[in-house]
Amino acid sequence: MAWSNATATRSTGAASASGSPSGRARVEKALADLLAFEREVLADVGAPDRAAVSSVLRRLLSRFDVP
Repeated sequence: MAWSNATATRSTGAASASGSPSGRARVEKALADLLAFEREVLADVGAPDRAAVSSVLRRLLSRFDVP
């Protein structure tokens, strides 16, 4: 079995998934690659601009927080 998904909750849209060890390894590699790319993109952005971007993203994402 490649992946099995649990039912997503309607309020959060969250779902859990389980998979094979090789599938999990691919997901972990994809996340590591994404983080490396993000670091590369932000490398030339100064600290004040990074703080501003972070603040805006936190505000945008806060509407998805579940109390």
